Formats: sequence, structure tokens, C-alpha cells
Amino acid sequence: IPRPPNAFIVFRSCLWSNEDFRSLESDHRNVSRIAGERWRNLSDDEKEPFVQMAREAKALHAKMYPNYKYSPSHRSVAGSKRK
Repeated sequence: IPRPPNAFIVFRSCLWSNEDFRSLESDHRNVSRIAGERWRNLSDDEKEPFVQMAREAKALHAKMYPNYKYSPSHRSVAGSKRK
């Protein structure tokens, strides 16, 4: 089950859905860097719509998956090494 998106992920998705932006940059690493810079420069009032969309996505996710609990898998410290 995928995790619900946070406010930044919602912002990045909106940025990526903009056709003008998509035509300028296609490398997702750079898209994330640009989105991060823009996100940090936004005021709290400008971030609020994305925070609200993330809250709505989280509520929908909770309704769809009522017993969901995020539990990341831990990597083994002594993993197998190639010889």
C-alpha cells in the first residue's frame, strides 16, 4: 500500500503537471531539486493549498485503508556481500 502524499509531494506533482515546466525539464532529479528550491521560497500562505490537499489525500487514504500503519522495512546490517 503506498503512503499518502505529503504537502511537498503534492506541490511537486502540481509543478510536474504544468506543461510549460515539463517542456523545460525532463530529468526528474532536476525537477525535484527545482521543486525543493521553490517550496523553500514559498510563504506559509502559499503552501497552505498544498497542505490542505495533502490532508484530504491522507483522509481519503485512511478511509480506503483503515488498518494501514506505516512500517518501513529495515535493511539487514550484515547483508550478503559479493565475493
